[in-house]
Order: sequence, then structure tokens, then C-alpha cells
Amino acid sequence: MQDVQELLPMGEEEFRGKLVKILQEELGSGYSVKEKVYLIYWVMIDRNLEYRPKDPKNPRKDIRRGEYAFQVDIAVGEERSGGFLPLVVIEVKYESFHTHDVLAYSEKALKHKAIYPYVRYGLVDGGEDHIPLKFFIHNVGLDFAIAVKDIDNREERQSLVNTVKEQIEVARNLLDVFEGIKVKAYVARTLIQWSEHRS
Repeated sequence: MQDVQELLPMGEEEFRGKLVKILQEELGSGYSVKEKVYLIYWVMIDRNLEYRPKDPKNPRKDIRRGEYAFQVDIAVGEERSGGFLPLVVIEVKYESFHTHDVLAYSEKALKHKAIYPYVRYGLVDGGEDHIPLKFFIHNVGLDFAIAVKDIDNREERQSLVNTVKEQIEVARNLLDVFEGIKVKAYVARTLIQWSEHRS
């Protein structure tokens, strides 16, 4: 007899949990995959020439949500001696992708990139087989979007993992640039995978 939980449709929280588990397994111990992480989007020097927030490495310590830091659904990065270094941020939706989501996540991405200019920012839309047109119309800050109809489908999982690995590589390269390594060429590529046959 099937468990009642198996018969219920998956929700956003369960989908996000599966994404975290899959990414941690596939990326290995060199990367940390965290859920519900606070990342700063604004640093200020006040009249006493002190940083606000006082501890940018730990933005949650002395602030309320929405002041200096936004919570992100998933952050992939590296654990360093000074704290967590985010490389890829993933916002998650499940069967409820709206224009407002694109606008809000796009703005969050731009604000976070003002502090972490190397970070790659994307959206994973679960339970859907394509990215809707509204994403392309309204997006200005997101670097990638992936529709994952069935997270248990090996091909879809691999496509997601490969995309995240590529974004990690881009973030690491950009981090090198911002740390002073000279660049010979910069080429941004856009990859579009079709969900149906094109004529």
C-alpha cells in the first residue's frame, strides 16, 4: 500500500529540499549547498566611520530581515576560514511562476551582485516543462533559469547539475578577475535548450 505522502503533490519546500540534496551529492565536499541563507545586499559606512551591518560576514547577527540582507532559497559556495563564500544563488518556484517573481528575483540579484559581483544568480522552476515568456520579457538580473518538470528524471537532474557546475566555474573566473588576474578575452554565451521540437 502506497504511503499517503507519496500521493500528495510535491510542494515548493519539498522540491527545494530535493534540489539541495541532489546538488550536495553531485558537487561533492568541495562545495557547500545551503538552504535559506542570508546574503547582504548593502553595506554602509556610518557617521562614526563604522560598517553597517557591523559584521558583514554574519549579516543576520545584528539586523532584521530586509535590513542589509535578503534571504535566498539556495546558495552554493565554499566554506572559507572567514565564513561562507557564495558563488551561485538559486531561487526556487514550484508550479507558481509569476511576473512578480521575475521582477523580485531580478532585483534581488542586482542588489546582491553589487556586493558579490562574481556571484551567479538563477531561478529553478519546478513542476514545469518550460520557462515562460514573461521571464525573458522582465528579467534583467538573473543569469540563468531552468524548468525541471520531474526532479526524479535523471536527464533533467543532470541538466540542472551541469548548469550549476558551469555557473560555479563562471563565478570562480569572475572572482579571479575582481582579484586582479588579467583577462585576454571575455565572451558571454546564452544557451537555449528547447522543450519541444522547433520547425
